[in-house]
Amino acid sequence: MLYFFHRVVLCVRGYEVEERTLLSSSSRRLLVKMSASFLREMASSSASSDVYSALVSVLKSTLTLSWYQIIVPTPKGYEASLIEGEPSEDLTPYLDWIVSKKSPAFIHSDDGVAILLLPLVFKDQVKGIFAGGLAGTEVDVELQESLQIFSYLAASTLVNIELSESLAEKNKIIEESWNFLKGLLDSFPDQIVVYDNEGVAIFKNQAFDTQKMPPSCLTTLEQMLKSVALTKQTVSKEVECENERFYSIEVMPLSFGENDYLLVRIDDITGTKELERLKKIDQMKTEFVANISHEIRTPLAAIKAYAETLKDSIEDLDTETLSDFVNTIAEQTLHLEGIVEELLDFSRVELGQLQLERSETDLVSLVKNTIASLEKLAQERGVELRTHFDSASVTVSLDPHQFRKVITNLLSNAIKYSDPSKAHKWVEVEVTTDEDNAILVVSDNGIGMGKEEKTRAFERFYRADSSLTYEVSGTGLGLSIAKEIVEAHGGSVEIESEKGVGTTVRVVVPK
Repeated sequence: MLYFFHRVVLCVRGYEVEERTLLSSSSRRLLVKMSASFLREMASSSASSDVYSALVSVLKSTLTLSWYQIIVPTPKGYEASLIEGEPSEDLTPYLDWIVSKKSPAFIHSDDGVAILLLPLVFKDQVKGIFAGGLAGTEVDVELQESLQIFSYLAASTLVNIELSESLAEKNKIIEESWNFLKGLLDSFPDQIVVYDNEGVAIFKNQAFDTQKMPPSCLTTLEQMLKSVALTKQTVSKEVECENERFYSIEVMPLSFGENDYLLVRIDDITGTKELERLKKIDQMKTEFVANISHEIRTPLAAIKAYAETLKDSIEDLDTETLSDFVNTIAEQTLHLEGIVEELLDFSRVELGQLQLERSETDLVSLVKNTIASLEKLAQERGVELRTHFDSASVTVSLDPHQFRKVITNLLSNAIKYSDPSKAHKWVEVEVTTDEDNAILVVSDNGIGMGKEEKTRAFERFYRADSSLTYEVSGTGLGLSIAKEIVEAHGGSVEIESEKGVGTTVRVVVPK
């Protein structure tokens, strides 16, 4: 009989396994037939149980079987499945032997029917055993060799499918975990996004897609991402965007395996900020009511006291005393009128009813007249008033009545908040021009303001918290109203101040 060297190479998950045996041409034909049938059976199968079904189908078509079953070794013993017919004798005594032998065996039973025990062996491990009764099948070495190689094919296929099932199960678990995590993060109101080292968003929750941040905040986020990528330190920041919304942005480094990522959490805190702002406004309004009540009560008390004295003792007062009483009443009435006018201006601004009656006005003359009206206040405070004008007159299209309020407020504030500890106190007023604008600058060497006070100087009702503040009359509305008037003219107001040094206010209005 003609034999030749035959090599079979099977690859399973990166492992290459070789089987070498000598097969006759008839054995080769039988093996090819069995293998082709097996692969055809497995073509549309993906479960490990299908391997046993295909194995049984091929052996049924190749051998004459009176009975058969698949026996699988388990930690608790042997379990049989795909059973058809009854074996002629108990197979239990042979199972441990065939597992240790790891090669096909034929056992002659008492009824003369040979029993085939075919172990499915892969990498020295028995995955299962086919047991069947051979009725009328000639048992020879060639059949045994063919069955041994075929069983290896079946075993390697089984291992591959089991690995595939295991991987599929793990992928399923990973996918279910991912879907659960994504669903959880999608339910968060916070915007959550993960960036890789290239700045590409590899994960975004639903809030990030639906809540679009304005460009200015995106620029801030980009800067924070660059900072965290360099320092590997978490950065948090609260930012205000141009749409009057506030966001809390937190960027933190995140490592997974050998890769670095950036995790971003963005929380829209506009509601919280708005609540804080409303509380602050309520507090300032409460303080304003208390303050304005005091401001109104002071001139009213003076007017009432002098008026009652005049009523009760007018016949006993000399002309000079009478004149002083009347002047005091007139001064306090003007003070009260100023408070009422300031409240009316505030009301107009709040309701958007501030009306300008523009005319061609000499700003220099307007400043000089205003200074003249405040000279008495400056003398009482020991403040020197200085002026500097680029030209004798500067004509500007503005509302002289409303703009006078701006100049009065800036000058009176500079005088009132002079520094008592300084021997020489001064306030300087400058009027200059450029090609398109008139520029009014009021400077002083008064008590000045800190950073927070300067930031809040134009807030309504706000008054700086200092010992001098309580000695100076005022409603806390003056600078806010002045700013509104300047902006209504199409101009702008800037303030620079340093605690203990002084303050400079720069007003720019178009000519």
